[in-house]
Amino acid sequence: MLVLNKEEIAGILHGLSPEQSHEILDTFCQMLADYSTQEKSEGEDHQKTIFQPLRARITTPLKTTTLFMPSSTTNVTGIKVVSMPPAGGLNSALNIFNPTGHIQGLLNAADITGFRTALTSMIIFSHHDWQSSVKEPINVVVFGAGTQAEWHVRLALLLTPPGTIGRVTIINRNAERLEHLKACLFEELHARYPEVQFEVLARVPQNEDQVRQRLVKSNALFCCTPSTSPLFPYSYLEGSKQEEHTRYISMIGSYQPHMKEVDTATLLSGGPTIYVDNREACLEESGELADAKVTGDRLVEVGELLTQERGDRRAGVSPSWAKWTGTRVFKCVGMGIMDVLIGSELLRIAKEKGLGTEVPF
Repeated sequence: MLVLNKEEIAGILHGLSPEQSHEILDTFCQMLADYSTQEKSEGEDHQKTIFQPLRARITTPLKTTTLFMPSSTTNVTGIKVVSMPPAGGLNSALNIFNPTGHIQGLLNAADITGFRTALTSMIIFSHHDWQSSVKEPINVVVFGAGTQAEWHVRLALLLTPPGTIGRVTIINRNAERLEHLKACLFEELHARYPEVQFEVLARVPQNEDQVRQRLVKSNALFCCTPSTSPLFPYSYLEGSKQEEHTRYISMIGSYQPHMKEVDTATLLSGGPTIYVDNREACLEESGELADAKVTGDRLVEVGELLTQERGDRRAGVSPSWAKWTGTRVFKCVGMGIMDVLIGSELLRIAKEKGLGTEVPF
């Protein structure tokens, strides 16, 4: 069994090149397309190759909540366990097994969760032809200052052509955390992407006008907080009515029915269709969808979009879903199958690089 700690995993992920990131994204997309195709088929359960039950949750009398997320691609099986004590923070670990049931690895899952969730947000974002719909470099706004927010920024830059992004703004209430990001993350990224403007904006009353200005001009809005109330009113997104503004809104921070990052008007601003990672899980766990009384027929899984892309390419045309103006809204609550796929990729890379600690089991 190979054990990978947080520092080793962070080192692998931070060292990914744009080419490697695209390769992992392609593998990720293939899995999600296969999963959505399988779920729409009428085959028997024993014919399935991908298994993704809903996560289980335990809350003890000590108010510690633990999530259990099992899944399998048949070739690799795993379970991620996430424990959240009442004092805040979380601890998570991922076990990976081979097809015969032998344990292959134990991985710290903190960065894996941030990476795979951000990667899911990037499917629609990175497939969009921004240069054809937006005349200037796009503005990215991120709510949150944790691992999820960091990986959304990193992957947005890695997975789009140079010059696509002009400004990145991170908004959060925790000024201390923002200063840490400014000193560490932005210093590193500015050296790699000197053409991009990076800024942090503390969510305090005196900055509210600036928050609204950034949101009006935003082309990509990534919400990465476990908020229980909307982060902003829909009016903050309304700008000039003279021309249609192209915007992608992704919500990944709220994962329980009492949580919500946007209001109903924002959720429905993309029209009748809302894009999701998993239809069943989002209906079960998304507070935004519950508040808006959204039904499953209005939800389209990104895996279904990717299946459509396959058909477009076979027909010799460019993917029709990757071109739009106006707003597209994406909601993600996360699936264990995402962790298993990324975890198996990390084990492969770690073995190639001679990283990790081998432990007899």
